Amino acid sequence: MIYTILIQGLIYSLLALGCYITFSLLKFPDLTVEGSFVLGGTVGAILINMGINPFIACLLAIFAGALAGFITGMLHVYGKIMDMLSSIITTTALYTVNMVIMGHRANVSIARKTTIFNIVNLVDINIQKIIVTLVIVIITYLILHWFLNSKFGMLLRATGTNNKFVTSMAGNINLYKIVGLCIANGLASFAGCLIMQNQLFVDIGMTQRNCCFRILNLYPWSYICIKNAINFTINLDYFGRYNLSNNNCTCVTN
Repeated sequence: MIYTILIQGLIYSLLALGCYITFSLLKFPDLTVEGSFVLGGTVGAILINMGINPFIACLLAIFAGALAGFITGMLHVYGKIMDMLSSIITTTALYTVNMVIMGHRANVSIARKTTIFNIVNLVDINIQKIIVTLVIVIITYLILHWFLNSKFGMLLRATGTNNKFVTSMAGNINLYKIVGLCIANGLASFAGCLIMQNQLFVDIGMTQRNCCFRILNLYPWSYICIKNAINFTINLDYFGRYNLSNNNCTCVTN
């Protein structure tokens, strides 16, 4: 039991890194990760069943997730669609895409196939899974740390908080948004591919039964409600008290 908790916790930390980029750095309520997560699992499962090396399957899964993030960014930047709505559109489309990739089946198994966890058998399989996952997470974190501390990464970090600064540094805000979405969804897809290889199958609805994605779905809506409530309270304090009696909306100042 403890092995399963450690393995899944390490894998979901990659998903958390992706959500951190969009929700915290870009201030972009991206729900595309829900579809990208399953997309990584479906792409990885099909490729592994075709005999592709599991490491190459992971790389292609990351590319597929980044492509999903790219589509969301294009819908938002050039389609002028609201950030959350553009991600919902992409996630809805990915459900059909995942079904087509899996051959219109609800799940695909990779039992008795070679994965990154059993490609070499040196120690107990559970300990080997923890070691492999820990190495992958550390390498991913170091690469992401190096990227976010580069000039391009620092401008990406500033995109969600200070657009004027990014513009003054001759930065393209739209480019940073799209790149951030690609990275975030690539990480989510990578996590989905690893989860698939850990449980040896992928299911079209594996995010619907996952508490992580339930919390993720609730966060943007709760954020919007709290933000609107705070703005309404500030307006009350600034303009005065609202009198809604007798179907009249009047502002009574002190």
